[in-house]
Amino acid sequence: DLQIISGLPPLVREDDQFRAQLTLRNTTARAMQVEVVPRATLLQLDKQTVDIPAGEAREVAWTVTAPAQLGATRAQAILWEIEARDRLGGARDALKASQRLIPAVPLTVQQATLVQVDGSYQVDVAPPAAALPGRGGLKLALQPSLAEGLPGVRDWWARYPYACLEQQAS
Repeated sequence: DLQIISGLPPLVREDDQFRAQLTLRNTTARAMQVEVVPRATLLQLDKQTVDIPAGEAREVAWTVTAPAQLGATRAQAILWEIEARDRLGGARDALKASQRLIPAVPLTVQQATLVQVDGSYQVDVAPPAAALPGRGGLKLALQPSLAEGLPGVRDWWARYPYACLEQQAS
């Protein structure tokens, strides 16, 4: 009787401002007064009430700013749970959706060094001049030989994009 249709963008960047919108559809022959209660990761949203005539649909929207605390979401997604209930007849629907949340400025490797350490090794490090505060860092990996490791190379081969035998053999 009552249907929620998502209009949420599947991907947002942190601090993006967008309209989180839904379409509510009344498939019955009687009018509805629908209360919509949204819940979303790291967002404070107010419930809304909308009147929907028989056989029609209405849009409901919230102006949202995507969270800037990307690390606080762990899954790097905004998880939505939306419930809609007709106050007059009791029809209801619910929707769960997720939006992928990516950084507005992606991390990049600024420098990499490969050295053989025999005894001690010292190098001065500092963040790049244009670095964003609280982002990035230093990654250090030690291994007894070059043959053991190279996780980046191993990961690349695990995600190897080609399927034909000639390319896989080469």
